[in-house]
Amino acid sequence: MNDAELNQWEECIDTCDEAIIRFDGDINPESRHQVAAALFGKGEALRSLGRLQEAMAAYDEVFIRFASATEPELCEAVSVALYAKGLTLWRLDRLKEAIGVYNELITKSGSDIEPSMRSLVALTLSSKGTILADLDQFEEAINVYDETLAILDSVTEPALHGLAAQTLLSKGTALGKLGRQKEAIILFEEIITKFGSATESELRETVASALFKKGYALR
Repeated sequence: MNDAELNQWEECIDTCDEAIIRFDGDINPESRHQVAAALFGKGEALRSLGRLQEAMAAYDEVFIRFASATEPELCEAVSVALYAKGLTLWRLDRLKEAIGVYNELITKSGSDIEPSMRSLVALTLSSKGTILADLDQFEEAINVYDETLAILDSVTEPALHGLAAQTLLSKGTALGKLGRQKEAIILFEEIITKFGSATESELRETVASALFKKGYALR
């Protein structure tokens, strides 16, 4: 990171601190949302600077202040902060703690997930599945990938096609680790069929991985 980028993140932290001081204590819903956004923004800036413990403290502050809020904007802010904390714990290789935070987010979302939250919950589940696979807990990972795909089936945004393809790939890889090659191949073929003509670089890379993994499984 060069000096200009460093200064930019430091200025972002200062701006967030100013917003927190300005709106702190104001019970107006818009002001409360400004505080939550500023705390999260501060956490993101700190995480970008590698100050991970401080970043998690900022994310925790969002949760502490607004976990009991009922306003949709604040509920979403809390969930986003939880996801960011889990991601930071993952980066610190504190995998079981990351799973615990992801479980908290998933539980908070409930069984009837708000449409605006489906993409975040799906991303959280997919991340949890990847951590479980990293821990060689492949059966558990597959179950979580299935939960992810069930949510993504109800989401139509093209922007989430990449997550769907990657989740299928991850599930296929986990099946392969368990020696269930025929099931894995079916998933790799599904990726190739669904996304083989995609032009987005992310999807093209996933399709290429599916082709390679299918070939490896057929050996």
